[in-house]
Amino acid sequence: QPGPTRSSGSRSETRPGTLEIPRMIRPSPIDPDGLPSEWADDPLWFAIQAKPRGEEIAAYAVSTLGIDVLLPKIRTRPSRRASSTRLRPLFPGYLFGRLRLRQHLHPVRFTRGVLRVVGSGNRPVPVDDQVIAACVARMDDSGCVELDAPGLRHGDRIQIESGPFAGFHGVFDREMDDPCRVVVLLEALHQAQLVLDRRHVAPASG
Repeated sequence: QPGPTRSSGSRSETRPGTLEIPRMIRPSPIDPDGLPSEWADDPLWFAIQAKPRGEEIAAYAVSTLGIDVLLPKIRTRPSRRASSTRLRPLFPGYLFGRLRLRQHLHPVRFTRGVLRVVGSGNRPVPVDDQVIAACVARMDDSGCVELDAPGLRHGDRIQIESGPFAGFHGVFDREMDDPCRVVVLLEALHQAQLVLDRRHVAPASG
């Protein structure tokens, strides 16, 4: 089964190790057809919610409508001991499509594997172009987004820079199968294990 197509959109500079979660642009006035008048005929990126575990099916089906589709993925390991990796969606349950609303909205809504075009109520709202550019800038030919490693090894001392445990110190233990999370041993709680977003963790200074 053919995979989803990949955007050829422009790339933008992003801070290493960060990837923005989709942001929506403010809704626009509605035209007589019930569509935002500013967007009805312009090709814009929209988030499309797929049916459970149906991202690939929805992406392929939408692409057959002649629509550019983006389904960013990340590599994960089924278990810590596994030598091979597998791909899964970066945003589980969602993909992106470059739609002209007047032409594409109705067909996409009734396409196999699609639940809805994401928006405010029944009004689809486009995704910020910077979000798409950030994904594309990190994607390889297989559609996989490369997330930067934190540069930490087992046993390294770390400090937590943000989140509810900001200011605490600990010891880096390991990465989770999900590359966005890590396990640290928190010194203040007698080496208790704590699972954190990797962006909150940095090597301890001094």
